[in-house]
Amino acid sequence: MGENVYFFNWAEELVDKIVTSICDVITEEEGNDPISIVQREYEKLPPEKQFMLQYFAAVCWNEKQEEKYEALAKQNIVDVWSALNFVP
Repeated sequence: MGENVYFFNWAEELVDKIVTSICDVITEEEGNDPISIVQREYEKLPPEKQFMLQYFAAVCWNEKQEEKYEALAKQNIVDVWSALNFVP
């Protein structure tokens, strides 16, 4: 049981780093067309990192949208970037 928690925490930290790095690219490009930037940066990721992003999308959606994991993973990145840059 403890190993699962360790793995999940490690995976979550890795996903945070991946998402943050893509959010940084969006910000560096002044937020122009974040969806296209996410698409481009996602395609540059190795398959293992793409899998991690899709895995977390699956966890968040309780594995009910299997055919849409990649799109959900990309949307999660855009949502995080939008939240980080929200100015009330």
